Amino acid sequence: MIGFKTIEEFNLAECEDYLARTDISSGERQRAEKRKAYLISLKDEDEPHVTSSKSIIKEFPEYNFIPTPVLRGPKEKKSKYGRSPISIGCFFLLAGAILLGLMAFYYSEGGRYGMIEEHYKDSYQKDNNWEDKKKADNMRDEKRISYNVAEVLLSTGIPVFACGLLLIAIGYGYRKYFNPIKTVADYILKNRKQGCRMNRMIFVRNRKFGVLTTSYNQVIVPPEYDKLLWRDKNILYAEKCGREFLIDIMGNELT
Repeated sequence: MIGFKTIEEFNLAECEDYLARTDISSGERQRAEKRKAYLISLKDEDEPHVTSSKSIIKEFPEYNFIPTPVLRGPKEKKSKYGRSPISIGCFFLLAGAILLGLMAFYYSEGGRYGMIEEHYKDSYQKDNNWEDKKKADNMRDEKRISYNVAEVLLSTGIPVFACGLLLIAIGYGYRKYFNPIKTVADYILKNRKQGCRMNRMIFVRNRKFGVLTTSYNQVIVPPEYDKLLWRDKNILYAEKCGREFLIDIMGNELT
């Protein structure tokens, strides 16, 4: 806070001065950087290829656009769909490894009990000692229990381990094909549910309208239209170079 101003009330110069300080916390620095990015996005630029937030937001108020530089949280993070499966997959891998390790232990115990059983069997056959026969029977029971437990652990550990590998593959696959929204769009709809059709959303890039998927932020209709409006779940009303026409979800013009 400077004077009676909060960070959210700073102008651009005050943000830059505030960020130059070394005595502010990381949380305050993040708030100041967010405020600076927002102010920059609202600033009209001289270059014709740069989208002006003022003109876009005020020219198309019905879309309720917001600039992507101010986005934080689940809309921008890929952790929700990328890191979570990887973390869960690592947990499954660890659990599977523990189960398989226990399986190996019980299997080795079964082998050990089997060797002791054979020892008492030989002793009983030589000396006809009933105590050795009882011990041999006990070792046989212990061997059977160990092998049964090992089979259960094996049948459980392998699927758990395989699920872990699958989840990790899914997580890394999502992270590979996921595009951070700031690299794709300059502006998106503030209320995604309101402006989406079948997980597809209108966006703006360099003052041109396009359509992207809301899951991976993949562009399916390139940003080359002056205006787009949903007419149906797979049909859009488009304006381009003064022409008005309809296109499908792949960007093909309909006649």
